[in-house]
Amino acid sequence: MGTASERSKTLEILRTLRRRYPAPIQPRSGKITNHLGAVIVGRDSDPVSAYRACERLMAEFVDWNEIRVARCGEIERLLRPYVGERRAGEVARRLVYCLQQIFEGRGDLNLDGLAKTSPAEARKFLLALDCIDRDEANLVLLLGLGDPVMPVDGDVLRAGKRLGMISNSATKLQAQRALETTLEGEDLHACYVALREHARRVCFAESPSCRECPVARSCRYGRKAH
Repeated sequence: MGTASERSKTLEILRTLRRRYPAPIQPRSGKITNHLGAVIVGRDSDPVSAYRACERLMAEFVDWNEIRVARCGEIERLLRPYVGERRAGEVARRLVYCLQQIFEGRGDLNLDGLAKTSPAEARKFLLALDCIDRDEANLVLLLGLGDPVMPVDGDVLRAGKRLGMISNSATKLQAQRALETTLEGEDLHACYVALREHARRVCFAESPSCRECPVARSCRYGRKAH
């Protein structure tokens, strides 16, 4: 996305998508562990529900350390209304495992010190956790630390390629770097939400709903449908 016209096209597409899928307001808590917990709970689910789930946990337990030593069944019961019956047990076990890994490595669960490190160092720490992938680490950096990173999961990668925002041959890492360069100065969280929600609601991997797409004419699939 090197030329001014290409950047302009990308920003116009994103403006349209952001009107359709506005980003939810995220809690501005200084507790990075809260954002990490929401990212863990929110895998494959609605991020708003993930934050509400974490708020419920915080209302029931004293702190994250008490959640770490709690029975998974109790955590599962509290998560069920937010992540669903089928996923609640898996999410509870993953959350407890991640908290335990952090505690064993640091002696506590306070991650606010990551704010004093470089984005590269913070990412390295997060990626050392078995239950966190690169997309989720970037999301914690973006939401918890305010770092200018663009998470690129499978949904964002698919929509970005179809809409011509990134090269068809780009890897996730290449796509991340390209989007961060193109979107410099933009609200990266809002852009991430817009692309992710568009991919999940309209731009499906198979049989995308092109006739419902507000930017179909910018997409090779959409042009065929129209």
